[in-house]
Amino acid sequence: MSNVVNNLLNSEDKGITVALSTSHVDFASLAFLETRSKHGDDTRIAARHYGYFIKLAGPDVDNYAEKYPDAPAALTRVLTVAQKAGVSVLELDEDGPLIDGLPEFDHVES
Repeated sequence: MSNVVNNLLNSEDKGITVALSTSHVDFASLAFLETRSKHGDDTRIAARHYGYFIKLAGPDVDNYAEKYPDAPAALTRVLTVAQKAGVSVLELDEDGPLIDGLPEFDHVES
């Protein structure tokens, strides 16, 4: 078993997963993610009960506005910041942490 664990830990295809609050994206971003995860052919976005997992393409994608031209600006900003930080998978979660420096949106419907 220890060889398998060592092989896994030494794999070149590993990365960093970071959780953020869904409050860092607006309603339009959440709707975009919902549509892409349920009705699109984009396998990098997976819906969860309380948020989304987004697999970031890696350092070869510098501009998410070009990759996802129909994505809302709030989502593009979060994806770009995460990618520049070296994040491989971003978890947007209702209970995820708020990060200073990112915008916050109120998701309470009036």
